[in-house]
Amino acid sequence: VYADFVTYLPEDLLVKVDIASMAVALEGRSPFLDHEFLELTAKIPFRLKLKGANNKKYILKKALEDLVPKEILYRPKMGFGVPLAHWFRNDLKEYASQKLLSPKALSRGMFREQYIRSMLHEHATTTVNRS
Repeated sequence: VYADFVTYLPEDLLVKVDIASMAVALEGRSPFLDHEFLELTAKIPFRLKLKGANNKKYILKKALEDLVPKEILYRPKMGFGVPLAHWFRNDLKEYASQKLLSPKALSRGMFREQYIRSMLHEHATTTVNRS
């Protein structure tokens, strides 16, 4: 755990959050990294932090039961997926075509124009995901 605090968090996770949030002019916060909160949780015996093999964050969830709906608090982990398929069928459809089929892109000779056109068309008109 200590190694994560001094390497993984500051050199990887927090850097990624900082870069991603700054890129869209957001200020990110990590409330569970408050030093007083960490000092308090460090005093809690490990056996009380877990309940069974798969019930992590037991104390946190119990503390939040009256504040957060149970269907959110106890749902499985969810990743943050970027909805590229949706965007390329809607908001970014024209943008993708303009960039991928621009004279500059085509002049590089890296991709076959007709194949790119067919992929864009297939993505936009079927359920096939070419994002």
